[in-house]
Amino acid sequence: MHLVNENVFDFKETKLEKLKEAIKNGKLIIFWGAGLSRIAGCKSWEELANNVIDGLTPFLLNYSESDALKNYVHLM
Repeated sequence: MHLVNENVFDFKETKLEKLKEAIKNGKLIIFWGAGLSRIAGCKSWEELANNVIDGLTPFLLNYSESDALKNYVHLM
């Protein structure tokens, strides 16, 4: 069973059967990540990281370091 990159909210009967089969055989693995949390209204990884960086500037990071970290986070 391989449902990666399939729309998890598009449950057609064949997908439900595959899901039931995976549960029955003990082969179901659920990855719960940013996609579902974003639907729930949570911040993205980039927004969260930038908020932390902003909170550390200028106390632990100078503005140049802050900008460099934000650029790095953006590339992730």
